[in-house]
Amino acid sequence: MALALLLAGLIAGSPLGAQSASLTIPHGIDDEPTPMRAFRIFDKRTAPGLPQSTVTAMHQDGSGRLWLATLDGLASYDGVAIEPIDNQPGAPTVGRINTLARKRGDGLYVGSQRAVFGFDGQRWRSVPAPRGVARLIEDAEGRLWRVDGIGGVTWLANGWSAANADAVNLWTVPPLPDDIGPVVDLRLDADGALHLADDARVLRLRDGAWQAIGGALPTSIGDLTRMLVARDGTVWIGTARGAVLYAAPGATSWRTIALPARFDARVRSMTEDRRGRIWVGSVAGRIAHGTASSDAWQVWGRAHGLPTASLLDILADREGSLWFSFNTRGLRQWFGEAWSHRHRWLDDPWGDPRVSVFGVRPTRDGRGFWASVLDRGLWHWDGARMRRYDARDGLDENVLGTIEPAPGQLWIGSRFGIYTGPTTGPFRRALSVPSGFVYGFRQAPDGTWYAMTSEFGAYRHEGPVDGGRWLPASFNAVLPSRGVRDLLWRDDGSLWAATLGGVVLMPRGTDAIEQVRVLSQHASNTLLDLDDQVWSGGFGGVGLWDREGQSLGALVEDDGLPGHTVYSLARGRDGVIWIGGASGIGRRTADGAITIYGVESGLIDAECNHDGLYVTDDAVYVGTMGSLARFDTRVAPLDAPPLRLRWQGDPERAARVDAQDVVQLPADQRSVQVRWSAPWTMPEPITYRVRVPRLDDAWSVPQTESVRTVEMRGRGLWAIEVQARRGDDPWTPSLTMQFQVAPYWWETGAARVGALAALIAGIALLIHGRTRKLAQRARQLEQTVEENLTQIRELGRLIPICAKCKKIRDDEGYWEGVESYLQRHAGATLSHGLCPSCYEEYMRELDESIAREVAVELDLAAPHLPADSSQARGRADGAEARRS
Repeated sequence: MALALLLAGLIAGSPLGAQSASLTIPHGIDDEPTPMRAFRIFDKRTAPGLPQSTVTAMHQDGSGRLWLATLDGLASYDGVAIEPIDNQPGAPTVGRINTLARKRGDGLYVGSQRAVFGFDGQRWRSVPAPRGVARLIEDAEGRLWRVDGIGGVTWLANGWSAANADAVNLWTVPPLPDDIGPVVDLRLDADGALHLADDARVLRLRDGAWQAIGGALPTSIGDLTRMLVARDGTVWIGTARGAVLYAAPGATSWRTIALPARFDARVRSMTEDRRGRIWVGSVAGRIAHGTASSDAWQVWGRAHGLPTASLLDILADREGSLWFSFNTRGLRQWFGEAWSHRHRWLDDPWGDPRVSVFGVRPTRDGRGFWASVLDRGLWHWDGARMRRYDARDGLDENVLGTIEPAPGQLWIGSRFGIYTGPTTGPFRRALSVPSGFVYGFRQAPDGTWYAMTSEFGAYRHEGPVDGGRWLPASFNAVLPSRGVRDLLWRDDGSLWAATLGGVVLMPRGTDAIEQVRVLSQHASNTLLDLDDQVWSGGFGGVGLWDREGQSLGALVEDDGLPGHTVYSLARGRDGVIWIGGASGIGRRTADGAITIYGVESGLIDAECNHDGLYVTDDAVYVGTMGSLARFDTRVAPLDAPPLRLRWQGDPERAARVDAQDVVQLPADQRSVQVRWSAPWTMPEPITYRVRVPRLDDAWSVPQTESVRTVEMRGRGLWAIEVQARRGDDPWTPSLTMQFQVAPYWWETGAARVGALAALIAGIALLIHGRTRKLAQRARQLEQTVEENLTQIRELGRLIPICAKCKKIRDDEGYWEGVESYLQRHAGATLSHGLCPSCYEEYMRELDESIAREVAVELDLAAPHLPADSSQARGRADGAEARRS
């Protein structure tokens, strides 16, 4: 399940009634330019796996997984989804859970109303806890300390490992001072020494003796309610009246932090983040943070994006973000520390959680800025307080660009024209255009001001700033488009124009418009002078030009730009170039590296607007489609902690893998599904790659899914390897799970030997049968040969034959024809024919016979036929022909 990125502006709350544009807003919203912080919200609506929307306690284990105690069971979060714990034997799946604590070996202790549960990473076990559990801690010697529901302290003196789950008297009272009051907290310092706080003092256990910390507490601050031991050994406490005090190591007295009066509420939670700041939460839902050396602590409340509900716990995770849990309101994760926002006004009758901010320009004195809010008027930050102007000040159109041309005077570009007036308002319309927008204003080197419009080119101002008139610019006629987005005058006198029809260069400005050159026909939104170069940002990326207008190439999205379209460009005094694009904000350093900030980094909306970048010495203000955002350049990034890949799922399998054992699988289980996790609490996704060497030696394509089903194609040893990485960081070392797949009976060695023996026997039988058949055939052939030889021998002896009729006499004295004899003795069938000599003789005899017959016929017919009878001649001719 993918969790949506929800920010502070989505928090429900009734807006205050609008009385005046300069109304003072409670909780400091008007003394910060961008008070809203970036939060992700986790509750039953956004995270259905959360058992209950009241999270009572939080804990992060060594692998980075977040554990969440609720009023009805336990859940965990690995950076992908919040899921309730599996219904394993002995697990705290239901009921109120009060506290969580670290267990040795990255395990977990869970304290409920009835028992203490221990989890070692694979299995749960529990021991009864009379009177419930309020706090738990395991000391350096492995003893488990417990604060019960009425402030009493007991421990498992022999440690958790020796506890018997069936016993009821496991808990014993440790040696404590006689006058100890109800205990409210237990903590360990960096050296492992135990600190105990009752309602009036803090004690430290060292070398078996209890020592008082910081001396007596003032009675005016109320009872002590929470304690924290910082990494440097400083002890911090909060009280029932909202006081925060600290005692440095070795101090004999407590020092009080001066908090704003609005924090005056019972302290419920305390923690220290990775930067060394102390965070204190109250039952009123407000949060204060700072250090012992801070001049003033900040207090957050509803104006900063927090719900108006009691804060129950604070967790500073290893990744650098803060988690806040609220009664009935789930969790808020603060991330993207460098970013803050203004995306609503508490007295705004619209109550819109998102606004579109366009032109952000500095004030005349340089101490503040003007921000044009498209459908909410104008915001003015004077360096100390924020004020807004809207329809009550005469701004009844959408606002896109603002400039302060002279002290006390203001020009405002809007839909359909320009408003002017004193900076205190109200404003009047000074220019009307039939349609479109006035984007903003630029000043030429000679002091002339120009206004840029979306459909009518540029307008030039003549006369005093508090009056005068606006006239069409002379160079409008040579522009490829009347949509003018930016104007830039360089020190060589040239004028560059960014239009929707391309980039235009006029070498000598408005004095030589006939020399205009269209450098590019791609729509351009913004121009930036970099001394030896000009950058033009627009649709498709950033074009680069030298001083003469020759192209130096381009930067596109594949080069690291924040999106396909660039709307704004700006440069800081440190030389860093800021790029406002369609998909975030880019920060380009001198070495050409670009860092992209998007919704995963703390932005409410990643799309920057036209003229929406203003860079100061310590911040960058960005107008986006969701808010006025501020990037604090003083916030140094934290080093990312290493990812820890862990197998998830079957506890028994995980235990074997953790012990580097091979998981044994039966023969009929040739398919396994494996799950893994590299917990990471920040919004950016973690990618994984997988390899199964016996299937494919190559790694899979990087993926965000953390599960795979592997089909094992045979018996023997199989391995599944997984690696993880964050962003473009190097891949982690491989996490390997090995499986030994048992063979089927026919795959065993004995079965294979038997099969081989059967194969050999079969081959032998086949050969034997074939040999017998060949021998039998040989005998048959031999018999046939013998018979034929016998016949040949018979035919080869002296055979008596009749000299006249050619009959042959057999051994019995009988005479038979040659055909019969040969057929009987040689088995031959004879065919008949005539040899050539016999044929001649036969034909001669035949002709003579015919001639005699013809002669007889002629003799008989002679008296009746003429002497030249044709019939007689024909017969004679025929006889002659046959003879020849």
